[in-house]
Amino acid sequence: MRRLRAARRRLLHGDRLGSWNWRSLIVSAALLGTVVVSALGAWAVRASWLDHQRSVEQALDEYASYAALTFAREMATHNVHLRVQALAPVMGATAYEGGTLPLVGLAATVRLVLDRELDFSNDPQRGVFRLELATGRYEGLEYAGDSIAARAIRGLVLARRAALDTAQIPLQGIVPIGGDDPVTVTYALHRPADGRPAAVYGVIVSWDRSGKILARRVLQRSVLLPPSLVEPARGLGETPRLDTLIALRVTWPDGRELFQTPARFTSTAEGSYRMPGTGATMHATLHPALAERLRGEMLNDDRRRLQVALPILSLVLAALTNPAPVAGA
Repeated sequence: MRRLRAARRRLLHGDRLGSWNWRSLIVSAALLGTVVVSALGAWAVRASWLDHQRSVEQALDEYASYAALTFAREMATHNVHLRVQALAPVMGATAYEGGTLPLVGLAATVRLVLDRELDFSNDPQRGVFRLELATGRYEGLEYAGDSIAARAIRGLVLARRAALDTAQIPLQGIVPIGGDDPVTVTYALHRPADGRPAAVYGVIVSWDRSGKILARRVLQRSVLLPPSLVEPARGLGETPRLDTLIALRVTWPDGRELFQTPARFTSTAEGSYRMPGTGATMHATLHPALAERLRGEMLNDDRRRLQVALPILSLVLAALTNPAPVAGA
């Protein structure tokens, strides 16, 4: 009997211990699975956070590229307006005495239009010209009357002669003249009342000087960033000048710099846009303080907090998977 009672106690004790070990194993496996899932979740959240950061940086670069694109478009639009206004007497179908537009009259119109926009009267390379198509006779005033300038202008106009017949706005080209800086030549076909092509009229200005003046004018009048980024309600106080928020440069393919805003700074938020047909590239850089403020507003802190919380949860659960030893085991 004594032996039977001892065997019974060992059997019952062994069953309870086995039952406890199975329950512990199941709980441990469940907790371990939770740890693994939490770790994978933390990894996914971190990958998502890094993707989110890259998206924010790309958005900042897009703001800069948008500014460069807008600046290029504003430059092109303003340039076209000046070309059309300056040569409006040439492209109009008005009958002039003798069927010819007086060059002096055109010079007066050009000066009226370009003086206020490009400081034309103080341009050392200013001038107007006329090339008669029937006789090939060339006439130029001021710098356009120089023999070297006349040869370069004539070559440009004759090379584009066919395009003039269908041009809706004055054409434009850049030509070097001797050892001087290049000049910008704007020209259009004149048709008297009878509609026949009679002559090509044009105006020349310094490429470098006029380009810088035009860029400054455009910068003063343009909105290159969404207004919501610079409005006073966003904690900026008074609305800042645009050239304190963006550094702009205009360069040519050979590296020559046509224009640079006074503000120069280094920032990771930058973009560029190349103007079709000209080769000029607009470069824009956001002020680092503006980029940092926008970065802080666009980043989602919930993801950052979650990528910290999940690893901590994993560690806590890992500690729980190490149960206390069973007494008497």
